[in-house]
Amino acid sequence: MIVIASTFCHAFTVIDSRKLLNSFENVLNTLDPSISNDDWKLIKDPKDPKVVDIAKFAVNSENIISPDVQLRLESVLSGRFRVDNNGTTYELTIVAIDFDEESEYKTIVFENYKDNVRKLISITWIKRKGQFAVNEHNKEAATKLEFQSIIKGESQVVAGTNYRLVINAKDGGHVRKYLVVVWDKPWEKIKKLTSFKQM
Repeated sequence: MIVIASTFCHAFTVIDSRKLLNSFENVLNTLDPSISNDDWKLIKDPKDPKVVDIAKFAVNSENIISPDVQLRLESVLSGRFRVDNNGTTYELTIVAIDFDEESEYKTIVFENYKDNVRKLISITWIKRKGQFAVNEHNKEAATKLEFQSIIKGESQVVAGTNYRLVINAKDGGHVRKYLVVVWDKPWEKIKKLTSFKQM
């Protein structure tokens, strides 16, 4: 079972020490001079090779940890990071393809330039599975819910993958919480909503 929110996956790997020695300098060159919340700094150029390398690391780590997932990085949409005494934490919004389905993900990677280690903290779906669940429920129940966000979730491999998500959806003027289950078998292009319940 893999938890999507905050602990969706973890990975450690040793990378080229020369990249890490230059990490701080390279990152500073991609920063927006303004400081965002909690001393996070915005990345000016999401296409910067350093930033793309971090995103590729996240995707490759996820593929190793979850054999049923085969993500392929398409692009980095945006990002920010924070530097402290231990290293640099990156938070990136990326687009990746799993089989033939394109989705947005938020990933967090920590890079410790003292110990020459990168760690994948999390990689999280932003929208697609939750949006699919709401769309299918609207068709089946003739409702007009509007998907808002995924609060948390987990996945389980069962002749495909069951995604059990807690989502927010707007019902008229009220945002309500729902527990949904989506079964996905992307290599056969099968995806089904198996449960949709208000919490």
